Amino acid sequence: MDKREIQGTWWFPQDATKRWIGRLSLPKAESPRLNFIVPNDAGFAAPPYPSVLLGEDEHAQPVSLLRLGRESLRETSTLSEVSYQAGHAFTGVHIHDTADLLITTIDLYIQQLVGWVRRTGFEGSVIQSTADETTLHYRTPPDLRFNLREGLSLELVTFPTNWDHGREQGIREDGYIYLDAPAGIRFQETHNLINSLAQILHFATLRPIYPIQVKGTSAPIRQDAKSKRFEWISGWMHDDVKSEIDPDRWVFQFPDVQNDFGAFCSRWFHASSTYQEALSSYFTTVHHPLPDSVQHLCLTQALEAYHGVKNAAHHNDFELKIRELAQAHRRNLPGFFDSIIGVSQQILTD
Repeated sequence: MDKREIQGTWWFPQDATKRWIGRLSLPKAESPRLNFIVPNDAGFAAPPYPSVLLGEDEHAQPVSLLRLGRESLRETSTLSEVSYQAGHAFTGVHIHDTADLLITTIDLYIQQLVGWVRRTGFEGSVIQSTADETTLHYRTPPDLRFNLREGLSLELVTFPTNWDHGREQGIREDGYIYLDAPAGIRFQETHNLINSLAQILHFATLRPIYPIQVKGTSAPIRQDAKSKRFEWISGWMHDDVKSEIDPDRWVFQFPDVQNDFGAFCSRWFHASSTYQEALSSYFTTVHHPLPDSVQHLCLTQALEAYHGVKNAAHHNDFELKIRELAQAHRRNLPGFFDSIIGVSQQILTD
């Protein structure tokens, strides 16, 4: 994995006159980490959980770190060496909170997208050869645009990259999702949209799916502000993986839902919000290696949460749920559920 680093100056917004030189590390699949050294006479208190740190890179471009936790603090008689982990890093903008972002566009690079979309600009056979001539035909596929709701659209974009290494030349197809919201959407909704799109690709391939890169445009919140391009970086981002191209390895692919894709996405976004608790329990087993017993508990909780919302029973109390289970199964296990009901009543009494 390539490890990005930003060397720059950093400060707390409540006192921008005190600035320190530090290095921000941005490894994939890990939280952003800032390390810097502060003279002890600078009045630096090294707060354990600052909400924001602002910075500028070596080209004077803004950087914002949010939701920080102090990882280490080593002090000598003259210097303090400090390390912070950040929940989010934003390059290109200075913000004090994710609520400061009103987002109008998002470019989302995400694992397995190219294989799932299954669109190509190669015409016919990839390489047409004769004894004396080999011809490669390629035409970039047009973008596909879908309306998700009023004021929000999604485009599937395919783009080629070329290389020429002397005796080796080639074309590689890549793709990304472009979200367009001219009136702007908030960061939390953007996060939910990205998460829901990753879930679609997970259920299509039954593999963990992570964003590779997220870039966007922020709309001005104040009248004197300007729209800015930014990149959002967090431990959620991973490296790219080899895309699955064998159709038989997919549960479903984009051509299966293309004719109604806008409505398909809208229905899934609604379902992922409605069944958020169930999906969160399930994806805990997808994204984390768990002992079998813990995995079983997570899946049981996912099914229980799904059943509760599906049948409008999620507000039922414990004893009522036990009684419903007993009524459904006591004929198959005579006597067993009678004792369970007694235990549940005793628990509630105690």
